[in-house]
Amino acid sequence: MQSTLRIHRAPLLLLGLGLTSCTTEALFTDNRAKLQTAYDQIDAGEFEEATWELEQLIVQSEHEPERYPLQRYVAAWLLARIHTDASLGRPFLTESPRAGTGVFSLQGMPSNHSRPSPIAHQMAVTYSASLGRQWFTDASEAETTAEGQSLLPEQLDEFSIRSAQAYLTLAMFTVFSRFDFSERLKEVVTGVPELKRIATCDQLMSFAGASDSMRPWIYRGVFRYLREVDEVAAYKFGIKALQTARLAQGTFTRAHKDDIEQWINEDASFDFVCGKGQCKQRVIPSEPRCLACQQTLSLDFLAVPKGRSVR
Repeated sequence: MQSTLRIHRAPLLLLGLGLTSCTTEALFTDNRAKLQTAYDQIDAGEFEEATWELEQLIVQSEHEPERYPLQRYVAAWLLARIHTDASLGRPFLTESPRAGTGVFSLQGMPSNHSRPSPIAHQMAVTYSASLGRQWFTDASEAETTAEGQSLLPEQLDEFSIRSAQAYLTLAMFTVFSRFDFSERLKEVVTGVPELKRIATCDQLMSFAGASDSMRPWIYRGVFRYLREVDEVAAYKFGIKALQTARLAQGTFTRAHKDDIEQWINEDASFDFVCGKGQCKQRVIPSEPRCLACQQTLSLDFLAVPKGRSVR
């Protein structure tokens, strides 16, 4: 259950570097305690409190950036997870109305700007994920213990930095999909070839621990890229986005569905028809079943160039 935190603090984008640094000897144990506290708070649904703990860790690490890079990487990864989930149905940040600042605040907002903003969380996702991606090399090469003790709490004993890095990529991709950043979508898909096929895309999402609410947005992002380069593959991702749209906690709107359906029905160079047995009924993407044979709409289809008869 989401926290009902009574105090409000500014997120990472607003924090300065004025926190008192821990002694070198105490730094890694203090960081580990923060990670443990944040993990427990996330598990309890106390997302604002967890955000504060993780932001403290990252800001504090600026004093000695070369020490314990794995801990601050994990903090950035956890922040990206918090803000991704919050942007998909459970927001708690408020977008700042101050012109030109480009930052977000939880305090002192006028009543007409006090509603939580998914956009604020999407911006926080890109910031947190960018930090994690920036720190990946140092974190992946770093020691996992100090003075004979693990740098991570027991809850993160099975932490995989490769899985976390895949998550950060997909978290940013989800934001790009929601904002329709076509060039950024292209950069990610061309750089991560696993995204181009349904089977390997699903495997990547499972490996990364992507939430169900991210899935329709990931499918949509791949669809929007592929429809310019491979229409048959794009159709598959469009159908998957429609089939999973309900998982996006209300963020995948009718307009997003209409965009996919219009492309399948009108804009594509192919007619997509049911491929089950002898059925050749044209696919109606808004319908869950084939109108002729009543089979559940699936990826079993034929792509027929428009103007050519179906045999």
